[in-house]
Amino acid sequence: MFPFSVHSRFSYFSFFSNDLVSLLPEIFLVCCICLFLVHGVVFSKTGRILSTNVANLSILALVFVCILLCCSPGGNYLAAYSCFFEDDFIRIIKVFLLLTCIFCVTLSLFYIQLEKSNTFEYSVLLLISLFGIIAVLGANDFLSLYLGLELQALSFYTLAANVRVSEFATEAGLKYFVIGAVASGFYLFGASLLYGFTGCVRFSDFSLLLSHIAPAEVEGIFLAFFIFFSSFLFKVGAVPFHAWVPDVYEGTSLNVTAIFALLPKLALFGVITRLLFCYFFSLFDVWQFPFVLCAVFSFVWGSLAALGQGRIKRLLAYGGISHSGYLLFGVCSGTVYGAQGVVIYLLSYILSGVTIFCSLVGLRFSRVRYIADFAGLSLFSPGVAFAIAASLLSAAGIPPVVGFFGKLSIFLSALAGSLYVGALFGVLCSVISTFYYLRILRTIFFENGSRPLGAFFSFFGSYFSKELSFLVGFCAVLLFWIPINPRILFFISFYSSIGLIG
Repeated sequence: MFPFSVHSRFSYFSFFSNDLVSLLPEIFLVCCICLFLVHGVVFSKTGRILSTNVANLSILALVFVCILLCCSPGGNYLAAYSCFFEDDFIRIIKVFLLLTCIFCVTLSLFYIQLEKSNTFEYSVLLLISLFGIIAVLGANDFLSLYLGLELQALSFYTLAANVRVSEFATEAGLKYFVIGAVASGFYLFGASLLYGFTGCVRFSDFSLLLSHIAPAEVEGIFLAFFIFFSSFLFKVGAVPFHAWVPDVYEGTSLNVTAIFALLPKLALFGVITRLLFCYFFSLFDVWQFPFVLCAVFSFVWGSLAALGQGRIKRLLAYGGISHSGYLLFGVCSGTVYGAQGVVIYLLSYILSGVTIFCSLVGLRFSRVRYIADFAGLSLFSPGVAFAIAASLLSAAGIPPVVGFFGKLSIFLSALAGSLYVGALFGVLCSVISTFYYLRILRTIFFENGSRPLGAFFSFFGSYFSKELSFLVGFCAVLLFWIPINPRILFFISFYSSIGLIG
């Protein structure tokens, strides 16, 4: 009478229940996105200011998603017919992503209030891109990974060109769209070649296949592998796929620049680390040297190109290229210390990035675009000057801020992986980067500006909201407090790396 037995019906229901529990944070996030979109469409005709309302609701939703993620069942498990995978490493990166997204929404909320914008779609697009990034992190096959990447990319295309009256934003959005299309083409071409050579779609099948055969027996797998991973190097802005980064940073608004600088690097380096360590580690002797070259050229070119920059956004763009090189260099060590170094470096990068971008948004009405515009800032706003100094010292890797531990862990992992020449280049480029970061600090603390910055730069002044002031101060204090009590940092990095290797 029934097509399935009672036992098979309950087994199917139990399987669905497990999926529901494991994917509950993502399901809740999708429901919130749909509700916020309907809310904005329904009430947009009433003339209400919806951008602030939807942004506050988005922050609340992200807090609940973070709570659900922390309460989710631990361990390693598959979900949705093995399309998605979850382990401790992915879970910790997701928590970092959610906290960073909360910071970005808070930053954007202040920016929207300054610009008096009433585009509620901004927060919805940010949540959609976050859902795509989360899907990318847990993807277990080519198709789910591609869908997550495209969902994130489509939202970012729109965010890049969100200022409709600005020709620079339109140009940045178009450039980002073209580069994203090229990266997607590389991904699809590489994935199709890998499938054609091996017949595998799931990454776990690749690991099983490569552990039982010699890679040389599969013709063309090396070329397909590098074409596939070139798409990720495009998106993180590593050399030689970096040319779009300065132009896109320069053309977008500050809040969107912060999103582009923080969220993709955090997610994509988590994906790169997981894929290379868990599924393609059998090809370690093949991919290590090309990736080391890419990493070395990234932090060499990023450090040298930033020396001649006078605009703060372009300097941060080339600094981001350099940071991508250091992160990729940590992955190339192929050791558990390298995975730990990547996690520590990502945390320090996020803290310093949130601090500097929040400070720049707070200085929005002073039209701070060039390094020379920071002159005299310490006289009018010691709090903001201290926060910017902390973030720049962390980005340069100068003790006693947390960025020093990030670069130290990367270099130690490189030494553990016998990458002595690359580590030497990394130290030299770190010294070079110290020069242009300290140049900004010299301008802030030891130069007088040609135009007065005004008393509105007070840390809790008229153009710094209480939320933004708390965010800047909290991150700046963390940059100094974590090195004083680094146990939690080492615990998080060790816990995540063990979950990755194990």
